[in-house]
Amino acid sequence: MRSQVFVLCVCVGLCVVECGNILAILPFIGKSHFFSYEPILAALARRGHDVTVVSKFPRTSPLKGYTDIDVRNPETTEVKINLTKIEIFGILGEEVMEKIEEFLIDFESVFKRDDFQRLLHGNVSFDLVITEVFVSDMFNGVAYKFNAPLVGIISSTVLPWANDRFGIPDNPSYIRSTFYPGVGEMTFYDRILNTFALMISKVFYDYYISSRDEVISKRYLGSDTPPVKDIVKNTSLLLTNSHFSLNQARPFPPNVIEISGAHLKQLKPLPQDIQNFLDESKDGVVYFSLGTVVDTSSMSELKRRAFCDSFAKLKQRVLWKWELGDMPDKPANVKTVKWMPQAEVLAHPNVRVFIGHGGLLGTIESVSNGVPMIGIPVFGDQHQNIETLVNFGTAVALDFAKIDEYSLTKALNAVLFDSKYKTNAKLLSDRFNDRPLPPIDTATFWIEYVMRHRGAHHLRPSGVHLPWYQYFLLDVILLLLLFVIVVVYFTSLFVKRIYKLIFTKDKIKLKTK
Repeated sequence: MRSQVFVLCVCVGLCVVECGNILAILPFIGKSHFFSYEPILAALARRGHDVTVVSKFPRTSPLKGYTDIDVRNPETTEVKINLTKIEIFGILGEEVMEKIEEFLIDFESVFKRDDFQRLLHGNVSFDLVITEVFVSDMFNGVAYKFNAPLVGIISSTVLPWANDRFGIPDNPSYIRSTFYPGVGEMTFYDRILNTFALMISKVFYDYYISSRDEVISKRYLGSDTPPVKDIVKNTSLLLTNSHFSLNQARPFPPNVIEISGAHLKQLKPLPQDIQNFLDESKDGVVYFSLGTVVDTSSMSELKRRAFCDSFAKLKQRVLWKWELGDMPDKPANVKTVKWMPQAEVLAHPNVRVFIGHGGLLGTIESVSNGVPMIGIPVFGDQHQNIETLVNFGTAVALDFAKIDEYSLTKALNAVLFDSKYKTNAKLLSDRFNDRPLPPIDTATFWIEYVMRHRGAHHLRPSGVHLPWYQYFLLDVILLLLLFVIVVVYFTSLFVKRIYKLIFTKDKIKLKTK
C-alpha cells in the first residue's frame, strides 16, 4: 500500500513539474471536428496543464485549468447538408468552394476580435500551440510569435497537403488519396486517377489557400513573420485520427501519431426513456442517425416514406435521430429523438445495426463497439470510410439518391440475419481496440513529450526540407542518365572508329590484290 502511495506521489510530482501553458486554436465551425479534440484538451487540463482553447464550442461545465475563448460568429452558419438537395443535384463543386471561402473569412475574423488580440499582445507566454491541419494554416504563425513548439491535430486521416510538411510518404502507386476513395490494390486506371487527385489537391491548397494564409498571417502577426510554408514544416508533431486496423496501412515517420478513438469518453448513463426503449427491445434495435451535419428531417417525403415502410416490416425496434423530434405517422416500432448520445447508444448490447452516413467519428464508434453498419455516404471521406467497412465485410453500402423501400429492406435483412457481418465486426473491433495504451493517453503522452523536449524536431525526417527534385532523386537520376548517355556516345564513337579502321583496311587489301 505504501509503495502504491509513493508511486502516486511521484507521478503527481512529475506532473506538477512538467505541467505547461497550452494554447489550442481550433475555430472551425464543424462540431464533429472539435468534439474529436475536446477530450484530449480536457485530459491535459485534468493532468494539471493550463489549457486555453480558442473555439466556437465553449464548455457547458467549468473545468479547472481549461479556459475558453469563445469565437462564435453570428455571420457564419454551421455546415448543414440538405438531403432533398443532395438527392436531386448531389454535392456541387461550386458549393464546396463557397464553403471554403466562408471558412477562410471566418478564420480571419478571429484575428480581428479584441479578446484574441489581447491574447496575442498580452503579457502571457505559452509552452505549446495546437492547431488543426484542415483548410487553413493562418494560425500557425502564432506558435512563432510565442516561440512555442507547434503540434498539428486532424479529425480525419492525413490530408494530401499535410504529407510533405511532415515527411509522410504518399506514393500514389499504392497509397490512396483522401479524394480518390476505394480499397485494395489499384489498377493502372486507378493509379492514373489517384495520381491526379493527389496532385490537384496539393496544387489547389498551395496556390489558393496557402497564398491567402500568407497574406493574413503577415497582416495580423507582423511582416517579419516567416512564410507559412516554412512555419508548417517546423511543426513538431501530427496527431491523426486514423488507425492501421481501420484505415489503409501506410508508412508514417515518428512525428506522426495515430490516435483514432481518442474522442471515446467514459460512457455516461443514457436518458431514461432511451435506456428503457433499448432494454425492452428483445429482438434488438436498429439505430439510424446521419450525424450533426446531415439533417435527416430534410429528406423528401418520398424518401421518408420509404424508410418508414421498410422499418415497419421489422420485428426489431428502430431508434431514429429525427431533428424535428416527433413524427406523427411513424411506425409503432420506431422511436424518434432530436438528439441522443451516440457512443452510449452504440455500446448498448441490444443495438444490432447502425444506419449512418459514414462520418469518421461515427464509424470509429461503430467499429469500437463491434456494430455492423448500413452506410449511406453523402460527402467527403464518408465514401472511403464505408467502402473500407464493406471491404472488411462489416457493412452494406447504399446510395441515398437510389434508396427505396426494397433496397433498404434488402440491406437490413442482410446485416440483421447474415451472421458474417456481426462476426467480422467483432474481429475488426478486437483489432481496433488492441493497443498498448488507450488512444487518449497516447495523445497526451506525445503532447507532453513535445513540451518536455521543447519541441520534437528530432522526430522529423530530413526530407521535409528537401526541394522536390532532390526528394524524388531527379538530380541523381539526371546525372545517371547523363552518365549513361556519355558512355553510350563514346562507346558508339569507339565502335564506329574500330569498324571504320577494319573496313578501310579490308578495302586496301582488296585494291592491292
